[in-house]
Amino acid sequence: MIKGLLTTTTLCSVLVLTACSSGGGLKKDIARIESSIQDIRAFQAEQTSRITALETRLREVTGQVEEVTYSQTSKNVTGDLESLRKDLSTIRRRVPPPPIVPVLALETDEVLVTKLPAEISRLFSNALLRIREGNFNEALPLLTEAEALSSGREWAPNLVFWNAVAHDGLADLKRALGEYHRMVQEYPKHPRSALALLRQASVFVRLHDTDTARLTLRKLMQEFPGTSEATQAKERLKKL
Repeated sequence: MIKGLLTTTTLCSVLVLTACSSGGGLKKDIARIESSIQDIRAFQAEQTSRITALETRLREVTGQVEEVTYSQTSKNVTGDLESLRKDLSTIRRRVPPPPIVPVLALETDEVLVTKLPAEISRLFSNALLRIREGNFNEALPLLTEAEALSSGREWAPNLVFWNAVAHDGLADLKRALGEYHRMVQEYPKHPRSALALLRQASVFVRLHDTDTARLTLRKLMQEFPGTSEATQAKERLKKL
C-alpha cells in the first residue's frame, strides 16, 4: 500500500514537471489526474480501515476459539478427576473394615447413604468410610453433625448405631454402652436395635460383667425372636 502511494506521488511529480516544460495545455489533465489520485488515496484509506477492523475481529474470534477449547479441555479434565474420585472411593470401600465393625450393617448403610439428601449423604458417607478405615475419631463429628440434621427422620437410628460403634472401636466402652442403650431406648422397634443389644452384651463381657451380658442377650431373644441376632444370642448364652 505504501509502495502504491509512492508510485502515485512520483507520477504526479513527473506530470507536473512535464506540464511546466510543455506549457499550460496539460494543466487540466494534471488537475484530473490529481483528483483521481485523491480518490485512490481515499479508497486506500477506506480499505486500510476495513482490514484493521477485520484483523481486530479475527483476534476476537481466535480468542473465543481458544477460550472454548480451554473450556472444553477443562471440562474433560474435570470429568477425568471426577472419574478418578469415584474409582478411588470404590477402591477404598473394598478395604476390609476392622473386626470390631459389623460388615453386613456397614455394607447395608453404604447403600442407604446414596438415597439420602445431599448434605446428610455426604456426612454419613464420609463417616462410614472412616469407620471402614478404622478412623473412628474422625467419624464421630461427622456422625454428630449428620444426626443433628436428621432429627425425626427414618435414618436417624442408623446414625445413633454407628456413633456407638465408633466409640466401641475406640475402646471407649462406657460411651459405647451409653450409645447402644440410647439406640435401644429411643428406637426399640428398629431392626438395628437387635444388633445394638448383641453388641452391648459383648461390651459387658469385655467389662467382665457376664451377668448383665446374659440379661442383655435374653432381652434380645425375647424382643427380636426369629432374627439372626437372636440366633447368635442363643449361641453366646451357651458359652457364658
